[in-house]
Parts: sequence; structure tokens; C-alpha cells
Amino acid sequence: MTKVICPKCGAQIAIAEHQHVAIGIVVGKDSGLGTVKLPLADEQPKKPKSKAQLRIDAMRAAGMDVSKFFCMKDGKGEETLVGTFENGDFALIDTDDPIVNKIVESGSILNAHLFKQHVLAQVLKMMTSYKYDHTLNRVVRVRTWDGKLDLSSYTHHMNAMGYGYSWQTLVDELKRQAAMHRHGDKKSLEEDQRWYNKELALAMFDHHQKLLYELTEKLRVRKHQGVEYIALQGVDNLVYQKQSANGYIYLYEVERMLKNHAAMRKNIMKAANPVELYNAVARYMEAARPGKLSYHASEVTKRENRVEIVPCEEWKNAYKGYGGYFAMQNLIMFHGCRIIVDGKKLSRDNSMKQLDKWANEHLKEGYWLIGALKQLIADNGFNIERKQAEWYEKKRNK
Repeated sequence: MTKVICPKCGAQIAIAEHQHVAIGIVVGKDSGLGTVKLPLADEQPKKPKSKAQLRIDAMRAAGMDVSKFFCMKDGKGEETLVGTFENGDFALIDTDDPIVNKIVESGSILNAHLFKQHVLAQVLKMMTSYKYDHTLNRVVRVRTWDGKLDLSSYTHHMNAMGYGYSWQTLVDELKRQAAMHRHGDKKSLEEDQRWYNKELALAMFDHHQKLLYELTEKLRVRKHQGVEYIALQGVDNLVYQKQSANGYIYLYEVERMLKNHAAMRKNIMKAANPVELYNAVARYMEAARPGKLSYHASEVTKRENRVEIVPCEEWKNAYKGYGGYFAMQNLIMFHGCRIIVDGKKLSRDNSMKQLDKWANEHLKEGYWLIGALKQLIADNGFNIERKQAEWYEKKRNK
């Protein structure tokens, strides 16, 4: 038996079996070897983490609450399963869960839109009411009589976004859906298409055409260098350009859009998949530029003649439903919130199932999901101000 002993401390150097190790090494200050560390015989090699532990580590790194998760062995005696025990209920984390699988594959949140974390941040900001405090000379959050945040401003902030914003959100969501379709992400695509789909695109298209008809019928037509136009803000000093700027719309533009109405609508109707739908809506956005109508026709004094340029009701429902659903999904998946039904707090998986049930039952009632979100926040004592402070600190330290 061969041993290599440190002459100073007596520690035994580890030597692999059935191999020979050359230890007669001459080391000088100029050898360039850096720090040389020999393994000790009594040091145990680090045990590699199991598949289950790696899944938990990846979910923790992505921000998910894993305090109630634990590793379990499968039938082969290997730790490949992840279990959770909440409120007396045991459950296995589904190995086919698309959200968990994405987290495990990536190891972290790769971008702001993955898993809709940006939706939660925006929804919480829009729900919170603000006012200007003249004593403090700054904007402060409004509170209810019991000191809690007033979360009643979502509809107000949504309406303040403007008509052009509604079209931009539509085309952005359809673009993301086209990417999901190309990458085969069926689960996420189905969730998104509950609200942003061909039905909504057609409703917004028809609403835009109706607005154009109302503009030509109710507003005074003006002329500049022989070209007829409508001033949406009632301003006369128009600077002529090839395509009218925001606040103005030329009649020939309106006539061209109305003339091509049937063909443009047909392109949206015949879209057979998310990629074709996105391309059809994007082409219409480029041709019609509906964002130009993000102005009120303020020159009209009589209310019966006023053209209110606001998003259509179908978009408002979709915006509320989408925001409420994905904000609750994020609170359940990453922040430990759980849905309470009949006085019983559900587990993570059952909370997700209940959320999907609510989404399907109240598909045309986006306001209901916003109300459910408020209840989820109240039931779990989720501290919005603390979470927003954490996000701000992370953003500042980037």
C-alpha cells in the first residue's frame, strides 16, 4: 500500500486506485502553475445534484416560491420527482408543466415577456390610485379608510391609454402569438388566444371603419392647397405633407380605406394561423394607421355631433381579462398566493385549475377577473408597495 503524507501536518494525499501518480514535481516561483491544491484522502467528492433538486433550483432562480417543494424518488430509486404539501394536500409537480419546463430549460427568466411578469407589474401600477398631495408637493398613493391601497383606478388608466394604444397592444400580442406558433408553444398560445384572436381583430376593424364614417359625416371638411382634410383637434394651420400627421386626416385617405374595406377585412377573415393573422393586421395597421385617431374631435361643440374616439368595448374586455388572468397566474406561480374557495385555501395546482375555470366561465367579463385579482391580493395579504419597491431596486441596480 502506498501513501503520500504531508510532512508538516500529516494529511494524507488522495491517490486513485490502479493508477500511478508522479509526485516528483519541481515547482519554482517562475513555473506559472498558480496555486496547486492536492486532494486529501479524507475529502469526500461532492455528490452531484439529483434531477429533482436541479428542477427546484431552477424554479427558485426564476423567482418561484419553492418553500413547500421537496425531492422524491421514483420507482428506480432516483430523485426525479418534485412534490409539494400545502394545506393538508399532497401533489406532484407535473413533469409536463410547460411553465416549469421552460424555467428548468432556461434556468432563469430570459426576458421581460416570459411568463407575463411584465403584465403583473403593469396591472398593479394601473390598479393603484394616485393623487397630488399639495402638502408634500408630490404624487402619492390613495388609501382607503382602513389604510389599504385604493385599487379602483384600472379602468380609468386603461381609458387614458388612448385609441392608438389599443391597436398597438393588439398587433404586439399577435406578433408574440406568431412566434409561439412557430416554436410550437401550444399551451401559451391557447392561453393568449382566449382574448387576443381573430374575433377581436375583426371587431376592432369594424369599429375603426365606423369611426371613419362618423368623422366624414359629422365634422367640417377643410381645405389646404386644394386638398380636403378633417382637423381632429380643430386647428387650421395645417402644414402640407405627403401623409397627414396626428391630429389631421385627409379625405382621400379616408376614401381609400373605405373603398378597400372589404378586401382588408377578407384578409383578416381568411387568416388560417397566428402568423397569417398577424401579417394581415400588421398590413392594415400600416395602410390605415388607426393610431392617427387618438384624438377627440374637439372642434364640435354639440354633444350629439361629437365623435368620441375611444377603444371598442371588445378590446376593453380583452385587456381587462388578459391582465387579470396573467396577473393572478403570476401571483400563484411566483409569489405564493393561493385561491380560496368556500373558505378553503387551494394548493398551487388546484389554484391554477380554478383560475383556468374562471377564465373560461368569464371570457366576456374581463372586469370580473380584475375583481377576482383584487380578492386574491386581499386574501393572501400580498404587499403591493413592498413588491414594487423590490422591482424598483432591482431595476436601479442593473
